[in-house]
Amino acid sequence: MKTRERLCAMTGIVALTAAAVCLADATYDDEAVSRAFIRAKGFFCGHNDAVGSEMRWILDTCCGGDTNRYVRIAKETAMTNESFAVMAMSVVEDHGGMDDLPFLYSYTNDVRFSHDALDSVLKVEGVTSNSIAAVRAYLERPDVEDSDGSDRCNRQDIALALLRRAKRGDVGAPEKAAARDVVIDYSLRRFGVIHLDAMLAGFDPQYKFSKRRLHVLRTDLARGLEPYPILYNYTTNAIHELVSYPESELPD
Repeated sequence: MKTRERLCAMTGIVALTAAAVCLADATYDDEAVSRAFIRAKGFFCGHNDAVGSEMRWILDTCCGGDTNRYVRIAKETAMTNESFAVMAMSVVEDHGGMDDLPFLYSYTNDVRFSHDALDSVLKVEGVTSNSIAAVRAYLERPDVEDSDGSDRCNRQDIALALLRRAKRGDVGAPEKAAARDVVIDYSLRRFGVIHLDAMLAGFDPQYKFSKRRLHVLRTDLARGLEPYPILYNYTTNAIHELVSYPESELPD
């Protein structure tokens, strides 16, 4: 059976399973909805499309389309079952609002959930003094030892997400500058700044030709990029472009 057919079959099976969970209680009480959440998550094993389809079914059928109830029960389920926490954040992101930010912020200091929580915070709240401070704290946290480098990738992902969100027209100049500074400070502590530098240069044209950027690039080069041709070539070319002008005339 092809992958798509297997996924469709899985969706149908789990829909029936979740339906049985809800239908076991004709009133669809909170416990029945919570059980449906957990059962749905357990069956899908990361198939995001199927998860989304089933979660919509729970919203429409078990919760009767009541998004406030749907979000409330999702948060309550996460508080008693940590395995559902990330999915609950997604529920808040899609159907919640500013009143749900305390729930998201409660996970930002937990190394297991920081990345997902901050990603949702930025989508729900946007770029504010609070979200910038939370991102800064996350990026300044001591590295987590892992074998696959996921912690490093997650931090870069949040730094880039902050810049992408800060580019929006509804973000004020002070917040844009603060977001930029958080990412620049992070770049000074990071090995291999190619993606961050490219985003920063596009985010702030004044930064692209500045002593500050030159310092970041030289700092990264001094960490020893030679064994990594892509990083080394990008960084040396960017430095050469900057010093083709009299360095003393570069703005700070």
